[in-house]
Amino acid sequence: MFVLLGGYDLEMLEIRKLLVAHEGSFLDAGLNWDTAKWDAYRNEPYLSQIHRAFETGRQVFGIELRGEAIEGCGLIDHHNELQHLPSAIEQVASLMSLELDRRQQLVAANDKGYIPAMMEMGATQEEIDEIRRADRIVQGVTEEEEKRAELDIIKGERVDDLLVIGTGLSRFSPISDKLFGKTSQLLIYSDNSLDYYWKGKDLVADHFKEYIDHGKAYEGGGEFGFFGLSKNALPKEEILAIKDKIVSLTTNLS
Repeated sequence: MFVLLGGYDLEMLEIRKLLVAHEGSFLDAGLNWDTAKWDAYRNEPYLSQIHRAFETGRQVFGIELRGEAIEGCGLIDHHNELQHLPSAIEQVASLMSLELDRRQQLVAANDKGYIPAMMEMGATQEEIDEIRRADRIVQGVTEEEEKRAELDIIKGERVDDLLVIGTGLSRFSPISDKLFGKTSQLLIYSDNSLDYYWKGKDLVADHFKEYIDHGKAYEGGGEFGFFGLSKNALPKEEILAIKDKIVSLTTNLS
């Protein structure tokens, strides 16, 4: 097996560690969620190494890469139409015939189903806090952004059970993590992105399915997961219009 790593979060870091520990072959273009595309590996020095992997009879998999796949490569993912599949680290471990330890299992649960999935595993609050904090650090969230998130939360507006928060942050996890368990519906938006969380997620994702199909949006985490717009995929005016539509769709959910 030969792996092309996707955008870095805690799960991708743990996949890399797993591959290193067991002498797995991989390429790492140092991607983040916004740049995690097949095109990142479609040039040198990566493409010749991919071709050599094919020549030696190895299967090549891209992990959570978007766009048109490189010919002959498989995709390891669990988002959008692949939500029914195990997390990426679980799929990699299965292909390598490995068992995950408890922390790796928590990382898998976090990536697949966020905090509720870790709670279902019987995770302690300390374990949950450590996993979420580690995930934010790998994503590149700074202490300054953690503080800004607290200020943005204070400025949030309630529309029935929905909490709507505008932010200048490029990553929304320091906001959503702080609000888990404190609101059943959460909408965070900026000038170039938007995320909707938890209750009513499937309703929102179904309404904007065309955006998902065209790679301008994504969803994950099951019924109480998240729906989001890909960063910089839409103009600010359209993002604000989608924000208003989501508010209308999710107000007064039973």
